Amino acid sequence: MCGFIGAIGEKDVATPLLECLKSLEHPDFYSTGILISHANNHASLESCRIKINDLELSEALSLPGNIGIGNHFWATSERMNPLVVQPHIIDGDIGLVQNGVIRNYEIIRGQLFTKGYTLDSECDVELIGQLVHHHLQENNDFLTAIRNATKELDGNFAITFLRRSDPEQLVALHNGSMLVLGLGAKTNFIASDPLALLSIAQQLIYLEEGDIAEVKYDSVTIYDINNKKVERQIHTVNSDLKIGKQKIYPHIMLKDIYEQPDSVLLTLQRRLTYERAVIDTFGEGTTDLFKRVHSVQIVASDASYHTGLIGKDWLEIIAGIPCQIEMATTYRARKKTINPNELFVALSQTGEDPDTLASLRQAKNLDYVAKLAICNTPKSTLVYESDLVMTNNVSDSSDISIKDFTTQLSQLFLLAVALER
Repeated sequence: MCGFIGAIGEKDVATPLLECLKSLEHPDFYSTGILISHANNHASLESCRIKINDLELSEALSLPGNIGIGNHFWATSERMNPLVVQPHIIDGDIGLVQNGVIRNYEIIRGQLFTKGYTLDSECDVELIGQLVHHHLQENNDFLTAIRNATKELDGNFAITFLRRSDPEQLVALHNGSMLVLGLGAKTNFIASDPLALLSIAQQLIYLEEGDIAEVKYDSVTIYDINNKKVERQIHTVNSDLKIGKQKIYPHIMLKDIYEQPDSVLLTLQRRLTYERAVIDTFGEGTTDLFKRVHSVQIVASDASYHTGLIGKDWLEIIAGIPCQIEMATTYRARKKTINPNELFVALSQTGEDPDTLASLRQAKNLDYVAKLAICNTPKSTLVYESDLVMTNNVSDSSDISIKDFTTQLSQLFLLAVALER
């Protein structure tokens, strides 16, 4: 689990970069790193298990440079190999941060080895950087080298690059993992999570699958998967959106436990009256569409799968229709035979789980009545690519899925009641 930020401005970007990273800070320990670059300066600060406040107290704020990238990485162990700390630097020139997974890692690593490259770690981000470095030897155009390198990669990922020898732009690539651009005043941003940009950018652009963006301090140029220049919709950030002060709890898990009633209330309000469920909250025209549904296929991973097990019972008991539930890893790997008039439901907390996304994309080529996303991240890839949506922004602060679990139960209950109607 990780989150990253990129920033490029007319002036030094250390302060806004750290502000954005604060929004992604997690109560558990992290490796945190930033990389600041300038035409005459190249400096990096990286550490293991360092909190953002500690980073802020360091010399980070005094690093000069109009372009930078930063990363939080969640560690399952207090002892981490410093080589996996992002941002990663290749040959003193290419800096990059990445979120996602490379499935053909071993194949690409072997190919690089035959070309004389030695990787110091088993980190995906170093592999990507070395591959881009190789392509730069063949074509010194940074954007072309990135596109050619990532064509060789099999996986789901989002990446942001900078180059010391070309400190006038950031390059961002979206391939199956969320990536959003933030447009500010003489400063533009790239983030793996829109939450990081709400307090600092006036407008947001959500990149689409296969997009590559050249981001400068005063402009953004986006190319689609076919390398054609495209325009993407600009979303204005609500200036009234503020994150309120939280009550103080002894630990973060207790906070999430006590916030469950509010999360369930938020889920049910405007969707459930004293007399009925409001069916069209799933999407326009859902009332007529649900009349055709004779069975349901649920696909999910991790904690969402356990939520789906309860939802399966409710759909069969309340709605009286057959329901199957399957782990996304299994669903995406097998040959499918679907029932007539079957509804596909993808459950996800983040909306960025690669197996659930791959299952949804397979479902698009099958004869389902519709594809419904039940997700707690409104501006996620899963939500964007689904026909119907039910979502709330109530994700957990702790690693144990508490609010997400009860919220998804509420959403599945609404689905069962809506289908029963």
